[in-house]
Amino acid sequence: MTTPGGWDPSQLINGIKEWAGQVREAIPDAVREQAEQWLDEGNALAPKDTGALRRSGQVRVENTTAAVGWGDGLPRDYAVIQHESTGYRHPGGGGPKFAEVAGRRRAQVAGQQIADDIKSRTGG
Repeated sequence: MTTPGGWDPSQLINGIKEWAGQVREAIPDAVREQAEQWLDEGNALAPKDTGALRRSGQVRVENTTAAVGWGDGLPRDYAVIQHESTGYRHPGGGGPKFAEVAGRRRAQVAGQQIADDIKSRTGG
């Protein structure tokens, strides 16, 4: 179907569908990038004794959702205790609330950075 001016609206519709598919494909990578930055920032703030806590962090992404966590391979609740215990001394650096502080910092910029990343990946 073409308009009286000879323009075919199906071209626009197909272009929008293609762009939407590109956006859907770009989202997990953009979300992963922000989650990995959260992990990196959290690791920089985490207590460092042997470095096991910092090495235990991981990122999992499923579609538009990311999970960042610490403690994989460590004794049960070790990461939680280190995160929540504000009275511990950490001569090797780092301290409590590392995941929370890093998450709050990342939350301030992540949305815009995800949008910018998707835009750059889709030619927007």
